[in-house]
Amino acid sequence: MTTITFLLGHKDHSTKPKMPAIGVIQGLIIDSLSSSPLEYASVSLVELEHNDLVTGGLTDKNGYLNITEIPLGRYVAVVEYIGYEKKEIGPINLFPGQGSGIQHNLGKVKLKVSAVNLTAVEVVGEESTFIQTIDKKIFNVGRDLSSSGGTGTDVLRKVPSVDVDIDGVVTIAGDANVTVLVDGKRSGRTGSGRRGNVDHINASMIEKVEVITNPSAKYDPDGVGGIINIVMKRGALDGFNGTVSSMAGEYSKANLNGNLNYRTKNFNVFTNANYRTGNRIGDGKREFDYIYPSSSEKVYTNTYRKKTPNDFGLRFGGDYYPSEASTIGYTFDISEHNETTIQKFNYTKNTLNPNLVGTLETTETDDGLHMDHVFSYENKYDSEAELLKAYVSYSYEVDDVNEVGAMDSEYGANFSGNSTMASEDNNNFTASIDYENKFGEKLGYELGAKATIRDFEKDLTYLQNIYENDYEEDIYAAYLVTQYELTDRFGFKFGARAEQVETFADLKGPDLAESDSTNILTYLFERGISEGPFDKDYFKIYPSAFLLFKLTDRQTFQFGYSKKVNRPGRRTISPFPDNTFDITRLRNGNPYLRPEYSDVMELTFSSNTRKMNLNFS
Repeated sequence: MTTITFLLGHKDHSTKPKMPAIGVIQGLIIDSLSSSPLEYASVSLVELEHNDLVTGGLTDKNGYLNITEIPLGRYVAVVEYIGYEKKEIGPINLFPGQGSGIQHNLGKVKLKVSAVNLTAVEVVGEESTFIQTIDKKIFNVGRDLSSSGGTGTDVLRKVPSVDVDIDGVVTIAGDANVTVLVDGKRSGRTGSGRRGNVDHINASMIEKVEVITNPSAKYDPDGVGGIINIVMKRGALDGFNGTVSSMAGEYSKANLNGNLNYRTKNFNVFTNANYRTGNRIGDGKREFDYIYPSSSEKVYTNTYRKKTPNDFGLRFGGDYYPSEASTIGYTFDISEHNETTIQKFNYTKNTLNPNLVGTLETTETDDGLHMDHVFSYENKYDSEAELLKAYVSYSYEVDDVNEVGAMDSEYGANFSGNSTMASEDNNNFTASIDYENKFGEKLGYELGAKATIRDFEKDLTYLQNIYENDYEEDIYAAYLVTQYELTDRFGFKFGARAEQVETFADLKGPDLAESDSTNILTYLFERGISEGPFDKDYFKIYPSAFLLFKLTDRQTFQFGYSKKVNRPGRRTISPFPDNTFDITRLRNGNPYLRPEYSDVMELTFSSNTRKMNLNFS
């Protein structure tokens, strides 16, 4: 993937002499209320003589700024961060000699949260913005998406290199082996699985999206394609404040959102709620050609789908600040959805089975509820490098799906049933702790541990018979990552993650006197029952390595390597199909699948000049 961004509007002053680029500006950008550092705050340097934008930089995760190779001159530093008031600092004189110098420290720059006048507000901008850094890409969600009545699916489709298809499958650069997180954790709101259902998240509740294509050993090794972390809003305005918005559109589309929060120096309490409904209509055509050595078959189908969601979500929590360096937080998230999906399949041609022609119509109702509890703790120890993070989370999810089929006379002669019911019950417990610090100025390290316990149960009622699928997965992990700067130009980051995994799968069903060899579904169920139960425990180490070489302060090469695992997800382990009616297109999983491993390597070149930003990877 190649991204080229041009900086327009540069003026050419041919008479201006070139000054040596030896200046340095440093500083710390923090929140004025909580004193917490602001990562990726933007600082632009504008030359006073000609009012030209010369260069700039972003703050690191600790809020520190370091801009080098600045041409000598007089500047104003423009400090900006989304949701905060812009601040200008100057004049800054970068000249050698007594009373000034070629290095300037801005000190602690405190940014205030933007004030909103609720009596007369006119939104004229606040579009979503995209920031690309060395290790991740950040997409900040603006009002153009948060007030549009959209969902997490709509937000992800706006993120460069990310897409969500019609079936809700999330991909990064075409790779569907992606891990979706909410606030750094798996969430019941997305289905508790690795490949979450982001359609149940309202866009108004999302603050930003982080995309990590090649994460280090600090992160779970799941997802060859990368990690997508959806960061939810927590409230940042001082005092008591809130917003209410609504939207109505075509196809009975409606959306209602509300956000409230109260913040002081010692605590912050927030809540947001939303309701969404509307019709999603689509049609299409499917043509399957089956080619055999001595023959070929064709199955042609015209399709129609109408999906009507009714989603309600409520999220509230609070943060307590025992000191300027520490935070204790709790968040409770609950959402309920009721969806009705009508599908029509018109089989226009079927040489594979000429008896299955005509029109099949199915109506599916999906009722679900999820709850998340998250307790978190963070301590920065009044230090530039030392940081401790820990959290405990529990999520519960239940989902009931009922599918009813109707058919015309042509298809009905070969129809084996008219109703199927499925029920899911999922539990997910996670405990995690992370610590990072430095030995001296050049050697840094990160270490941590994590335990994840999952239980996935699904019952299916098919042809008046009840089948039960139980899948358990426990993961115990620990990691260590070290980072060392050999010189100002060259550094490396090595790490490893060790995991002990315990899995159990069991499929149960009725003891049928006779098997129906003509029904492919009952055949698959009975085969799974006869081969189970299945136990699989394994230990694995996942190394990672990153090398960074700076040609100049504006041009860098980075090489990254990491070992990944593609663990079976909920869809791929469930033996129950998505539908039991459209038998020409069955899709079901295998509870006895084993993980697959891969080695991911990435080479990146970045160049940042006064006129152009260029990235190759």
